[in-house]
Amino acid sequence: MPQPAARRRALELAADHAVRTPSVHDSRPWRIELRPDDRLLVRADRSPRVTVLDPRGRQLVLSAGAALFDVRVALAGAGWSAEIERLPSPDDPDLLAAVRPGPGAPDRALAALAAAARRRRAYRRRVTGAALPRVVLRRLAEIAESEDALLVPVVDDAHRLLVERLTQQADGLEGPDGGPSGTHADLHRTMLLLATRTDDPIAWLRAGEALQHLVLELTRLGWRASPLTQAIEVPLTRTRLRSALTWHAHPQMLLRVGEAPAADDAGGLAHRTTLRDRGPGPMRPETLGRGLLRS
Repeated sequence: MPQPAARRRALELAADHAVRTPSVHDSRPWRIELRPDDRLLVRADRSPRVTVLDPRGRQLVLSAGAALFDVRVALAGAGWSAEIERLPSPDDPDLLAAVRPGPGAPDRALAALAAAARRRRAYRRRVTGAALPRVVLRRLAEIAESEDALLVPVVDDAHRLLVERLTQQADGLEGPDGGPSGTHADLHRTMLLLATRTDDPIAWLRAGEALQHLVLELTRLGWRASPLTQAIEVPLTRTRLRSALTWHAHPQMLLRVGEAPAADDAGGLAHRTTLRDRGPGPMRPETLGRGLLRS
């Protein structure tokens, strides 16, 4: 296959992977655009529902960061390196990233996650099994650092109790429509707190990349990661979580990790739209893949 055609096919594959990426509240608040100059753009989708759930846009950008990481993995798996511009245009804040297949060898570590990305599904049920081994925790901390983030294992019983208390408090403050009420931290499972040194859009984007990197590595190793979002969604409980566990850093996501049976399909298939720019004139929507909606 000629190189231009191979590059375009790799971009289409990457777009297909991106539209399948799980997101906070299953909102998938991004759009993927393929440009004629062989760039893939990740844009924010600020629909009214997303704005109500996430007025600052933090979870939106974090979710888009996870999709961006899946783009990186897909390109590496197809044999391409990736040139990435994050938040490339101050005049266009909804443009979160631009990706172009680049010269040079693909990242082998990312390519090794391609199979895990195909298996990965959002899992929000209680996990079981043994706690994560220390060697795995060390590997996950290295992964977070490589994505400009920090990982704090929540292993102390007092801290686990704090997470459960703050989760329940956040549930109450959010009300019946705010989050998945009745979700509790599991005191017998490993919990991981992902944080960043700053709390701005570039940090949120990198946190999303770090989150997806962690989840795919855990999937590759045979573990399940389930999100605990409530205590971070509410400013009061997020501040208390920070003062107790991260101090100088800003909490971005809590994960509980353990073993679990294969996730059941809860939603079926839904089309996701990717915009393909064919040149002059308005862009026309074209579905390049299907996003898998999971509970």
